[in-house]
Amino acid sequence: MESNILKMINNISLYGSNEIIRNYVGNNRANNEGNALELFVKDAFCNSFGLEDEEAKKKYNEVFSYIGNNKNPPDAIIRNGDAIEVKKNNQSNKVQLNSSYPSKKLNNNSMMINKRCRECEGVNGWTEKDLVYFVGELGNNKLKYLTITYGDCFAANEDVYFSVKNTIKEKVNGIEGFTFEETNELGKINNIDKLSITDLRIRGMWIMDNPRSIFSYVLDEYNNCITAIRNAIGMPDYNPHLFRFPGGYWGGKYASIKTDALTLLNENNIAHIDWNALTSDAAGAKTTEEFIAELDKTVPKHNSVVVLMHDAGGKKATAEALPTIISYFRNQGFEFDNFYSIIK
Repeated sequence: MESNILKMINNISLYGSNEIIRNYVGNNRANNEGNALELFVKDAFCNSFGLEDEEAKKKYNEVFSYIGNNKNPPDAIIRNGDAIEVKKNNQSNKVQLNSSYPSKKLNNNSMMINKRCRECEGVNGWTEKDLVYFVGELGNNKLKYLTITYGDCFAANEDVYFSVKNTIKEKVNGIEGFTFEETNELGKINNIDKLSITDLRIRGMWIMDNPRSIFSYVLDEYNNCITAIRNAIGMPDYNPHLFRFPGGYWGGKYASIKTDALTLLNENNIAHIDWNALTSDAAGAKTTEEFIAELDKTVPKHNSVVVLMHDAGGKKATAEALPTIISYFRNQGFEFDNFYSIIK
């Protein structure tokens, strides 16, 4: 059974319950909120909501090539697909990554993963996996939101984190008067007391900002744009409550960022607008005839049409074609209206 993020989102929608604590901790499938959130995400990929433990595990084995453990990342790997990490947001709006720094990708040669993960799809079965972070916030025993973000949308190159860790490790292990043991952590000091029965582990605990705050700049850019429009038209109270994603909302490499941004827009009563027809003036079409030919490909499929055209220095032909395009739609019985009427 194959799965992916789109199927996972659809399964959550069909399931229709965000009662994380009641559904997982309450029936003894999980022993804490973080564990419950991880099971929820895995169930979403496998569509195993409500199943008994053994039945759910059968589904897990069909969907995942690696199911994870409590010590090493990742929490799971979709068979022949992405690696996933599930994290619970805390009250300070910070995400605890523990001993694993944020990663763009999951590499097979990473010292953080174990042999079973490394060989989960056969020896030399995989070299690199896209790493997806699922960050959830719980409140009143319910899942309030779930942010889905690819690691390469926010993580720095590995050497940035590695350099900091190694610098600190060298300083710690250079302290005189202690017996240090070789470790992958920042340090381990043995035989601290006179009876030589106490050791000290020095671990690095990585913390990152919640992806929702990382991408809050989307709203900042929107507000800056609105301010510029207000100044230009001399209307200080103007607010269109409309937003158009660069490249459109659906799909693309940064689909997860757009999902996070859409949450911000919805929280601020801002509607996003996409198009369902286009003249292709940004994809090679340069004449009125070519514009109309492109419209013929998409317009007949819809009763309500939003046309993508561009207003820029090099798009003089688009402006010149507007009268013909307007007539094109009127001749087909279309009426022109503003966005606010359409989105109602």
